[in-house]
Amino acid sequence: MLIDEPEIEILGNREIVVDGCKGVVEYTQEIIKLNTGKYVLVLEGDNLVIKSFDCNVAVVSGELVDISFVS
Repeated sequence: MLIDEPEIEILGNREIVVDGCKGVVEYTQEIIKLNTGKYVLVLEGDNLVIKSFDCNVAVVSGELVDISFVS
């Protein structure tokens, strides 16, 4: 992993694993915003849930429809 860069694994449109997550900025069933340091990872969809968040690794599941980065 590059220094201060998250490692992101997307499994279809049903799950995303974010290694390097520093915290949760916003959390609803339709939008989850994760702080990754340099930027915020924005996940949009339906029935989104954070399945786990341990040791800077967040696992989000649900029906993902959009993934974006904002600074």
